[in-house]
Amino acid sequence: MSGPGESLGVRRGCVSVIVPTFDRRELLLRTMDSVLAQTHRSIEMIVVDDGSADATAAACRAWAAANAAEPAFELVVHEQPNRGPAAARNAGLERCRGEFVQFLDSDCLLDADKLQRHATMLQAEPRLGLVYCVTDFPTAAGVSQFQIGAPLPDDPCLAAVSTSFSCIAPLWRRSAIGAVRWDEDLCGVEDWVFAARILLAGAAGRFDPSPGAYAVLHDGPRISDHRSLRFLQDKERAMRRVATLVAGRASAAAAEERLSRRALGVAKSYLRLGATPDARRVLRWAARELGHPCRQARLAWAACTAVGPRGLAVLLRLPRPHRRAGRQT
Repeated sequence: MSGPGESLGVRRGCVSVIVPTFDRRELLLRTMDSVLAQTHRSIEMIVVDDGSADATAAACRAWAAANAAEPAFELVVHEQPNRGPAAARNAGLERCRGEFVQFLDSDCLLDADKLQRHATMLQAEPRLGLVYCVTDFPTAAGVSQFQIGAPLPDDPCLAAVSTSFSCIAPLWRRSAIGAVRWDEDLCGVEDWVFAARILLAGAAGRFDPSPGAYAVLHDGPRISDHRSLRFLQDKERAMRRVATLVAGRASAAAAEERLSRRALGVAKSYLRLGATPDARRVLRWAARELGHPCRQARLAWAACTAVGPRGLAVLLRLPRPHRRAGRQT
């Protein structure tokens, strides 16, 4: 396994793989094996141990010793107090020296030719800021459950409000990322805001329709629970930030209409949790604060203000939300 061997400048052709991790030692080692198996060389893998209590750093050092003879492959382990996945990715960005950057969660895997395939595409087209593939979500037994991946709209505003790829799908050109960093107060949706900022800065993306990244579904610890109130509130905050980014641009109207439709989905999820005040808040934002809300959002807010949660639940075709102790309904 090679040492740095170069100046602190950008290493041309090198891919920096940034892996945030927290208490996932066994899953992490499988992820590291997936990176080591890449046909592309050179690779700099930066594992950011975000305050693990399961001897993750020691396991990484043992792994590095066992693979010390690998050419053009460097492992960097950075340890820090627990600050969350976004802060861990930012720590990796500050330390990486690759021309290209791959973010990879510590329970995910890559096809062996993923980095080589995408680095070749980026090298062939300097205008591209990212190349991304389909992400497959298999069970631990390898049975695919669903996939994420679609071409980005040509318009930057519409691209920014879309969720055409997962966090682990793109290979980014480091220069396209520039000074953009992950929002450390978000968890589970921070990749949307991160990508939106880069796309609105003018980065062009290329869709590779082949599966190449795998987010394995498992029973171990996960970064976020998509059914939790915290996740929905973070998703709402992310929507508001993306709306601020697109406001005033030439195609903001169509982007805001799409965001208002997404706000309806968040309101439904809030209501399923009985979080009626949160549902009212996001609907008010979608119908009254966005410049160009969709018709459904306006109708939902009208029903909410006229007849309250009962009418809102009927309009959204959901069961009537239950009153929760300690919460205003």
